[in-house]
Amino acid sequence: MSILSGLSNLGLGDLEDLKVYDDNNIKGKVSPEEKEKTVDEIDFLLAKEYECPVCNAKFKQMVLRSNKARMIGQDMDLRPHYYYIDVTKYDVIMCPHCGYAALLRYFGPLPKPHRELIKTNISSKFKETEEPKGIISYEEALVRYKIALVNAIVRQAKNSEKAYICLKTSWVLRGMREMIDQNTPENEKKKAELLLQEKEYQKNAMEGFIAARGNELPPIAGMNEVAADYLIAVLLVQFERYADAAKLVQGVLGSNKATANQKDKARVLIGEIKNALSK
Repeated sequence: MSILSGLSNLGLGDLEDLKVYDDNNIKGKVSPEEKEKTVDEIDFLLAKEYECPVCNAKFKQMVLRSNKARMIGQDMDLRPHYYYIDVTKYDVIMCPHCGYAALLRYFGPLPKPHRELIKTNISSKFKETEEPKGIISYEEALVRYKIALVNAIVRQAKNSEKAYICLKTSWVLRGMREMIDQNTPENEKKKAELLLQEKEYQKNAMEGFIAARGNELPPIAGMNEVAADYLIAVLLVQFERYADAAKLVQGVLGSNKATANQKDKARVLIGEIKNALSK
């Protein structure tokens, strides 16, 4: 008896005798090239046109196709993980003509005083670049994040925006570090350097979010107070400020606004704090 017997009831009786490892009886063929084809990062991207709010030039930017990439998890500090692509690399929109740059969530019309600050302090010195036409490397992404941060500083953006840029820059640096897989002395040195840079950006993110939590109304970088407090607590733990972190986590656990998922994450973080204090 064939292992596929019983399919006739579904109209597939002619397929009951197929051999598992012999596809010669299949109508239609898949070429060896197609069988070997793998998913490429570029498959998740498209070129989208933007208009710069500073110089009014139009340019194209590689962005993530909506609903294309599938999220598979998060780091403790909310850095997302997707199959086949690190989406963080593509979140900075940068005008290649005048140097204005911002995270996607903040890219839009600017008040005239802000435009003038950008023109005076950045555009007047900026060297035009080419539009990215394909995959952005981690090195290119890092430069774009630094330019976005400079822009945010120059136009005196909110602490939350600057903190969010710093946080996402730390994610880019982590991605760079994770891509180094060979344990050679040179690579170990590079990893250590990247980790130091990541920590510096995390520290700036922590300080900025703490300041924002004290003087800005939610949402803070798109987060409600529960999500912001959890993230701040995670960053505090990174710098061994366990008492401050524990206070925020307890607030998350006691909040009626916190989701079940947020409370689960908070319990994990409390466990890490307890383990660290017991050592």
